[in-house]
Amino acid sequence: MALITLEAVTRLLLYPASLDFVRFASYPARARDLVSQPGLRVALIGNSATEEAVDLAWVKADLQAKGLGPVDLDLFLADGSGITTWRFMMERYFWRPGLKPDLFVLTYFESRLEDGSEDDIGRLAQFFTTPADWPELFRTDLKNLSERTEFLLSSGWATYAARARIKDRVLALLVPGYKEFTFGLNGAALHHSQRLAEHAAPPSRQYRALNRTLNRAREAGTPICIIAFPMRRTTNQPPYGIDPELKRVAEVGGANFIDLRVMPELGFNDYRDPIHLQAPGRAKYSRRLTEILAAELRSVSATGTAPIAKHGRSSSVQFTRGGQWPLR
Repeated sequence: MALITLEAVTRLLLYPASLDFVRFASYPARARDLVSQPGLRVALIGNSATEEAVDLAWVKADLQAKGLGPVDLDLFLADGSGITTWRFMMERYFWRPGLKPDLFVLTYFESRLEDGSEDDIGRLAQFFTTPADWPELFRTDLKNLSERTEFLLSSGWATYAARARIKDRVLALLVPGYKEFTFGLNGAALHHSQRLAEHAAPPSRQYRALNRTLNRAREAGTPICIIAFPMRRTTNQPPYGIDPELKRVAEVGGANFIDLRVMPELGFNDYRDPIHLQAPGRAKYSRRLTEILAAELRSVSATGTAPIAKHGRSSSVQFTRGGQWPLR
């Protein structure tokens, strides 16, 4: 009875009170609404870095001011997510229902396009997959018994799936300053991991999830643009490296790969932590994103292909080009 009561509290009280969970539940309707709009439609896929960096209304208005006609955009995000979550979000909300935006934009940083980058298996089970996805998920993404067990328990047990969120919510209520403490701790941990990575031997990286995403996009006829996000820098060097194999996979898969790791106009004070931008930084990033999207959408609108030439005037923006895209 205690477990049943706790499950009811989770589903009836915690889920409606969580902005993230409410947002996840809105994605099917938002995907349909986006694709039903006239003109060009762009789905931005990512995590909180994308959310904090993009002024959606400003980008939309500026794109239309550039003579592109009606343009509509929406954000499809999950905090801390990576390519596995993004793959199944795109499948569930767009490809499986037969919805085709004119452009997907995947914004990543560090290892978020590598296999094994998924942090929240419970959320993946509850919101972003269906039983139809399980064979592929178990075959290629969740390979060990621990991950599969966690996923299966989470798929039907909401309290178990949301246990980390429940713990954080309870501690935030009981411990003064808990959110600020964990926020600072996470930022310090990220900085420490970056320093360790600079001196560590390069790990073996695989991009099977990304490759499947690009193959599925090609089958569906939906162009993809991948943007390497500009994290906060403490030197003149890029804040993280880009694996040549990642660029090769993107090129072969037909995606445009945009190296935006270094934006000279972004300074240290434009960030509130190593990843998330403050309002002045958000304005600068949104202007650069508008330049990128304008060139992408002009090409898609004219020919159904992603562009080959460089966008904008910054030498830090570099592209690779893969296969051709069918007309929508």
